[in-house]
Amino acid sequence: MAASKTPQHAGLRFIALIKLAKGALLIVVGLGSFRLLNQNLSDIARNWGHHLNIDPENHAMRWVLTQAAAIQPDKLRHFGDFALWFALDQVVEGVGLWYNQAWAKYLLVVLTSVGFLWESLQTIRHPSLIHYLGLGFAVTILLYLWWMFRIDRRRPGKAADIIQ
Repeated sequence: MAASKTPQHAGLRFIALIKLAKGALLIVVGLGSFRLLNQNLSDIARNWGHHLNIDPENHAMRWVLTQAAAIQPDKLRHFGDFALWFALDQVVEGVGLWYNQAWAKYLLVVLTSVGFLWESLQTIRHPSLIHYLGLGFAVTILLYLWWMFRIDRRRPGKAADIIQ
């Protein structure tokens, strides 16, 4: 995996680190969901509430217990599968960006654009601070990538780098 001859952008390294951190977190979440299979999730939630000194009759705690009881093992398994596949995507993309690979940059553009469209739809359907922040994050990354591609395109010898 030869690195591209273009200078490494510090922002690209930062995005790569974020991707790698998300990948690591998703691996933990995915494996954790498999560990919870065939266990009583209500008892686990009740024990957490006890350790955190939350009254079991608290409205929020009752909601958590109800939600935990409703989780079916097949949904938990699907969630774990999805988390691990998404972790694989994040790690591959993060490594590609770290090594300044052209394919990783284009993959980042495509996936961030899809994320922007998804976040736009969610913001329209359910406006909230989280959706606005996600939308702002996607726009920031897309603007940065646009700027980065413009800078790289102005450098001589770019045609050979894109082919790699």
